[in-house]
Amino acid sequence: MKTQSKEITAGHHSQWFGDLNQDESKPAIFMLSEDGVILETNDEGARLLDYSPGQVDKPHISRVIPQLAEIDLLEDGERVNTYLRFLSRIGRHFNVTGMNGAHFSGELYFNDTNTFDQHRIIVTIYPVHKETKRLHA
Repeated sequence: MKTQSKEITAGHHSQWFGDLNQDESKPAIFMLSEDGVILETNDEGARLLDYSPGQVDKPHISRVIPQLAEIDLLEDGERVNTYLRFLSRIGRHFNVTGMNGAHFSGELYFNDTNTFDQHRIIVTIYPVHKETKRLHA
């Protein structure tokens, strides 16, 4: 019996990603405000958001990662939630939904940084690619 994987197989990469992340080694990186608003992103993140530099409308990270809508990003307003750090360390996959129509699983990594005396959260998304092997009965 063959089971269907929720991860993206190498053969279906372009179906799911389109032209997002042509170089699979480059993650989407977002810099967030303390309340989760996306302030800046790299090119891969901009493609995922269908976002152009200088765009006035700044979406919340939960627009891209819906599961984050239900989780406090910070603990005591000072550090990224330890539960989120734990999930990233164990390699938990999050559903990622791009405004460009992309849907995939991704591994997330969270970091804290201070920029000009303001706390910022860096979220890095690595798309999950998994080779599927055909089972012989």
